Amino acid sequence: MKGHIGRKDIDDCMTCLKTLKKSGLLPSSNTPLRQVIVGGSHGGFITGHAIGQFPDVFDCAVARNPVLNLLAEFSSTDIPDWVLAESGLPFNWDESLCQPLKADEAAKLLEVSPVKYVCQVKTPLQIMIGGKDRRVPMDQSIEYFRILKNLNQHVRLLHYPDCQHSLADNVEQSTDAWCNVMAFIHHYVRGNGRRSIQSTS
Repeated sequence: MKGHIGRKDIDDCMTCLKTLKKSGLLPSSNTPLRQVIVGGSHGGFITGHAIGQFPDVFDCAVARNPVLNLLAEFSSTDIPDWVLAESGLPFNWDESLCQPLKADEAAKLLEVSPVKYVCQVKTPLQIMIGGKDRRVPMDQSIEYFRILKNLNQHVRLLHYPDCQHSLADNVEQSTDAWCNVMAFIHHYVRGNGRRSIQSTS
């Protein structure tokens, strides 16, 4: 996967979806099949790519503390080595993590980021962020949210100021987060199309 994120992982997920639909395992129904994608962290990275590269496939999406901009991620995460390694950029512990990125390296990080496709997104999206997340700091999610709001897309941002990366620092926070996931999905799988529910900034 190293050096192929944003392509092989996305293709794999879309192939799984197509295979499932052709398998005959889904229950037969007269109602249209509703397709939803939910992911956190790198799963949120996949979610961002999926709704950007395939804007007409999913009825809604939820991204929990997602990696949406690897250039921003590199400068603020507690695992910058992960950013370079997964993007296929060479690094060593003594030098690469303590030096400014070269122009072509910065361009590579943006090239493989979901934010590259943000202007193609049409899928209703709920982004959920933790104010104390050091693994995937929230600035990139706020940037993504603002772009989609400016494009008049259906996007909702939920901020948990006391939560870290898991959004599950205590039972109350975890329950609230997952209830919001289910409520958002329920709104769209009931056939509300792409009509927006109340946005939160």
